[in-house]
Amino acid sequence: MGLHFLSGSSTRNLVNLFSTYGLEMPYIPRAALATAISASFAPSRFVDRIQLLKKLESFEIAESPLFIVGHWRSGTTHLHNILSQDPQFAFVSLFQCFIPYAPSEYNLLRTLLAYLIPETRGIDNVKISLSSPQEEDFALSNLSDCSHYHAFFFPKKRRRIFEKCVLFEDHSSEILHSTEKAKWVENYAYVVKRALLNSNKPIFLSKDPTNTARINYLLGLFPNAKFVHIYRNPYDVFPSTRNLYLKFQPYVFHRIDRQRLEEDVFYMYERMMKRFLDEQSLIPVGNLVHLRYEDLVKSPLQEVERVYQSLQIPGFETAFPRISQYISQQKNYEKNRYTVPNSELDRIYRHWHFTIDRWQYTASPMP
Repeated sequence: MGLHFLSGSSTRNLVNLFSTYGLEMPYIPRAALATAISASFAPSRFVDRIQLLKKLESFEIAESPLFIVGHWRSGTTHLHNILSQDPQFAFVSLFQCFIPYAPSEYNLLRTLLAYLIPETRGIDNVKISLSSPQEEDFALSNLSDCSHYHAFFFPKKRRRIFEKCVLFEDHSSEILHSTEKAKWVENYAYVVKRALLNSNKPIFLSKDPTNTARINYLLGLFPNAKFVHIYRNPYDVFPSTRNLYLKFQPYVFHRIDRQRLEEDVFYMYERMMKRFLDEQSLIPVGNLVHLRYEDLVKSPLQEVERVYQSLQIPGFETAFPRISQYISQQKNYEKNRYTVPNSELDRIYRHWHFTIDRWQYTASPMP
């Protein structure tokens, strides 16, 4: 499924990405396939873009969004899937990620794409469909050349992409830095409007780990936005995040060794979580709630109700039957389990002690 995400980009965007981040010889056939798929979408993309932009010209975002933030592999997807059962919430669907300019969820390409995607995510066996809620940055990766998810395809440039497209730190030029931020704001607003317009629902529900480091920018767009920060034991987050990147190897355009991959995991977590801890005080009082992943797994209905009450979100009673049914359906789900050697536990603590100590987590040493 990974290559199909990038194939939703315009051919021009793809060529720009290859030119900027590089392409190693063994992966030229893979790049050619992605480009061919992208080119096949071009006629539909052109027509759909014209139709959709006309609809969006006068569309206004009336309600402040609800943002789920937290590092990758911290339970953001699980929480997103639970809250998306509430009929008042709109979200970016997997179909919108593939075809961000499609004016309707019933685009003709939907039938074709339904045959191409697997029934579950390869990284954790979570069930997916074209209607499943997804991260906005997947859609953004097909709209522009500034998305963190390009780092999955170009891992040698992972830190550069992370700094440029998540932290908005471009050291080459202040003008370029401002331009990237402005492009992101424009594209992000477009993605939100498109989700709201097609769903005909009042409140946008966001789940995008990259937003954990963008609190300041999100508040600039939506001053009264509400946030749920979900966090998980860092001793579990590290092997799970590493597994995420390793699982994506079949779709890359160049490779890095395991040591460099792990160093990138440590680096991005530190930068992201320190940025969040610095900026969380910017969120208006009453608009932020923290949620421990382990508590969500143990007592999902109680924790979800606490989110609604803490953020004063109406409608929990209406959504309760659907939320409860979804949670019951997940009882047999088996999440990945990892055995972390003692030497690696020490390494994780050295890098991430600032959250481990703050949230009072402990490790489970190997016998």
